[in-house]
Amino acid sequence: MGPEAAKEEIRERIDLVDLIGRYVDLKQAGRNWKGLCPFHQEKTPSFNVNRELKIWKCFGCGASGDVFSFVQRVENVGFVEAMKLLADRLGITWEPTPQQREARDEREQILNVNAVAVDWFRAQLRAPIGAAARAYLESRGLDEATIERFHIGYAPPGWDRLLNHLSSKGIAGERAVRAGLARRHEEQGSLYDVFRNRIIYPISDVIGRVIAFGGRAMDPDDPAKYLNSPETLVFRKGRTFYGLDIARRAIADEGFVVVVEGYMDVIALAQHGVNHCVATLGTALTEQHANILSRYAPEICLVFDADEAGTEAGLRSIRARATIFQGCPATVKVAALRGGKDPDDYIRQYGADAFRELLGERQGLAQYQVREVFRRHADQGEEGRGKAAREVADILAHVADYMGREALVAWAAEQWAGPAGGRAVVQFERLLLQELQRLARATAPAERDAWQRVLAKQGFPRAGSRRQGRRLARVEWLEQERRREQFLLDVEVARASGIPPDSEHSPVSADFIAETLAKGSHPVVRGALRCERRMLTAMLLEPGIAGQVLGQLAPAELLLPIHREIAQVIAELLGSTATPSFSAFAERLSENEELFASAVDIAVAEEEYDPGAIDRDVLLIREAQLLGDRGVRLYGVESEPLEPQEAGESLADIEQRVQELMRSEDFSPDDPAYRRLMEIRKRLHGRGAREYWDYH
Repeated sequence: MGPEAAKEEIRERIDLVDLIGRYVDLKQAGRNWKGLCPFHQEKTPSFNVNRELKIWKCFGCGASGDVFSFVQRVENVGFVEAMKLLADRLGITWEPTPQQREARDEREQILNVNAVAVDWFRAQLRAPIGAAARAYLESRGLDEATIERFHIGYAPPGWDRLLNHLSSKGIAGERAVRAGLARRHEEQGSLYDVFRNRIIYPISDVIGRVIAFGGRAMDPDDPAKYLNSPETLVFRKGRTFYGLDIARRAIADEGFVVVVEGYMDVIALAQHGVNHCVATLGTALTEQHANILSRYAPEICLVFDADEAGTEAGLRSIRARATIFQGCPATVKVAALRGGKDPDDYIRQYGADAFRELLGERQGLAQYQVREVFRRHADQGEEGRGKAAREVADILAHVADYMGREALVAWAAEQWAGPAGGRAVVQFERLLLQELQRLARATAPAERDAWQRVLAKQGFPRAGSRRQGRRLARVEWLEQERRREQFLLDVEVARASGIPPDSEHSPVSADFIAETLAKGSHPVVRGALRCERRMLTAMLLEPGIAGQVLGQLAPAELLLPIHREIAQVIAELLGSTATPSFSAFAERLSENEELFASAVDIAVAEEEYDPGAIDRDVLLIREAQLLGDRGVRLYGVESEPLEPQEAGESLADIEQRVQELMRSEDFSPDDPAYRRLMEIRKRLHGRGAREYWDYH
């Protein structure tokens, strides 16, 4: 029998509950089976096994997988050896092809070296030689359960202790080099351990396999306080987060992911029950980082030390990150820690409730930067006002969305004026607009034709003469844009609220702007995400429900990218066979490790799903897709969800079309796009006094 056929038969015939039950005492709990995790010490069962899908997941340490990965971990063998063990158990005869063995060997060898190393590091921490390391961890407030959950260990002093241990397990030194655990001395040619006298923090991939290590020096004189493994075949810093394997489920539950800077921040927050946190690995955030996180959550929250971030260097760093996140599908916000504390110190001193309250006050990137500018110039009088206006204008000039920029201009003026209000608001707003115009002129191309291309791209008609074009481009362009956008905003909000445009009641009051800009996660989207996850759980476990859902909702209509990919696999399997097996689902999903890990999280969820809710949930998901992050209403209002009129319709696209129409000379209130926009706005504004629009 060939290897692929053998793999399929093993997956089909094996009873995963029976297999794992030989290592773990399992008890049935609903549709899952539960027991104590065999991969970390725990007192409360958090290890779940699903018999139908043949997958397992520990919500304590984050490890997950299928029948093959379980045998690999519990027996400490590679994939080919795990297949042989399972085949022998079932009486299946097969031999791996040379190509299969070659393709898997290098990765499997590195993962196997890492698995042996992490067990040795953990044993050293528990041994007498690890007493000082244990005392250090205790001084940092870590308990035994947390140390076990994160598999923290210790590398004792000495040049070849780990190498000797690996050798005793039949692992050659060159394999340790390829795994990043050893180096060759340039002059002597001998090998030595990379990690020596360091606390060891294992770094895992999304399915819980150790792919690298981080080490914190115990010697205060060591110039390298923190040290990470070098990049290897299985480890890439630019796409890896510390703690993501453990945080995935909590991220889905909370609706957003928190990004901190260090291992201890993630660990301390998790020990206090704040589990939806990850950290980068000593590198700056990259666009790839942002795109990975956006697969798991619609919102990303960056946590900064406010004292440091308030400096000019800190604000430049935040602005650089804002640039990275410009093309990110997720909304990005900032939470600031006052007092020079990092998240580890903050939560230990003030507790989890205080930290959650801080997260609840998170702000948009532009808002945060504006507040920090005001804080630095608040006591500098007239000179400070001019400096603040210049710096704020520079920040707002990078806000791509015109309507968002308009709301921020008005909000910034209110914030600067404070209780004084009135004339101070008007003066600062005028000063801010002048600075924005100055920036526009300073960056304007010298060529008239170049500016004509810019104007055409923005939807403006061509100027009638060279003089008119130059004047429009260099002097009036920004002000003209501001007036048009303000008019559009006033008309839309006023009509949707039933207020005439010339009413004495301003449709864009300071309170309105402050409220819309201060809100956090979008409740309607979070509610839809919960429905979406429950629906996917049922689709994975019951093909009949999958058929019903996919009959109404295409995979591309789901909200989270990772959910779309799982639904696409289900749809393809349903299309290829009338009655796909559970093992077929698992087989297809396991082709992508990240996809498989998320599917496991969903499949072992202890949430029941009522098939009678499919119609309502489909509408809710479509409404969230239609509104995106442009329209927000409080979740739980009793009314029928809004439906898109056509596939892929979004409020952002409709708004963009209306803006383009209003820039043209052919605009009419009877235009279908404008009427559709007004219909959506009236529907939303009719849902209660506490509902609002989010323009950022």
